[in-house]
Amino acid sequence: LPASFFNTVNVDYVGKLLATGETFDQGNTKEVLNNYIMGWRIAMTSLPAGSKAKVYIPSGYAYANTGQGTIPPNANLVFDIDFKEVILSSSEKTRFTNDTTAIDTYLAGKNVSAVTDSTGVRYVVTSPGSGAPPTWFQPLKLKYVIRELTNDSRIAATVDASPSETFDSRMVNYIPGIMVGLQKIGEGGKVTLYIPSNLAFGAPGVVSNNAQVIQPNSNLIVELELTDIL
Repeated sequence: LPASFFNTVNVDYVGKLLATGETFDQGNTKEVLNNYIMGWRIAMTSLPAGSKAKVYIPSGYAYANTGQGTIPPNANLVFDIDFKEVILSSSEKTRFTNDTTAIDTYLAGKNVSAVTDSTGVRYVVTSPGSGAPPTWFQPLKLKYVIRELTNDSRIAATVDASPSETFDSRMVNYIPGIMVGLQKIGEGGKVTLYIPSNLAFGAPGVVSNNAQVIQPNSNLIVELELTDIL
């Protein structure tokens, strides 16, 4: 499986400056994916563990105009990576198993026939939309409603998202479960997602205005509509 932002990844890598080919770092790293630059987060949430790849990262998804160590500002980077594994603790493995079991039990109880994605997300495409699914970097307009699996009568959040000065609204800006859903539909498409907690908001859940909007470790139901690909 690809990693979620909350997983620890084991990666061998060689990092080079795209402009000069100079190696600025190499070795092995084992860290939570969310601690890395956005370019790595994108790669590890799309590549299955066991993959070897060359990843080209624009400066905006690396260290932008600040640079880092011997990496100058606004530098495009290239990494040769050997994505060895996603390291799950025993508790994470147990939670993932329990989460997907809970989702399957819920679906069976509701007589919902859903497709199981390789990531663990279950989904039902209610309208495929038109054209190809969006790419990682295309700006999107989308609407979605979030419910917790254990309290599906309550709407936890309603989101109407589009690009702004402070938000790109690209596929990579969303939680992994929604990223999975966006790859299943074209413009105008609709999909209902059943997302294990580790591909949603994980242990933190969501807090807004000092209120816990989405409970920690919640499996989610997300009704998603991709209204426009810009």
